[in-house]
Amino acid sequence: MPAHPVSRLVRFTLAVGANVIFDHLGYRRRPTVHPVRVIEAVELVACPVFTIAEQTRQRLTFGDVERYLAQLAAHPPDCTCGRCPLVSRVTAQRVCAIASGWQRQVRATRVRALR
Repeated sequence: MPAHPVSRLVRFTLAVGANVIFDHLGYRRRPTVHPVRVIEAVELVACPVFTIAEQTRQRLTFGDVERYLAQLAAHPPDCTCGRCPLVSRVTAQRVCAIASGWQRQVRATRVRALR
């Protein structure tokens, strides 16, 4: 029995929130730009906060997240970083929860690797 045509499609979610579907030959199947969901917005904002905390080996705090969100809110209107419009869609509490969860998982992985 041949595979269903939809099962042969591959779905990608890009960092900018656009969904792209390719068939098994690599051709696009439909329009690709969709609005960014709130969870994707939170993850896009949490990623640099998490990266900075990991590079400095500091524990992530709520104040760090609030400072980062304030910096994003202070960007000029013609900024092209892509994260500025997301500030209105996320809360500091949610960003802190996501980034702290990532940090806990990385710490647990490091501890497991040392065993």
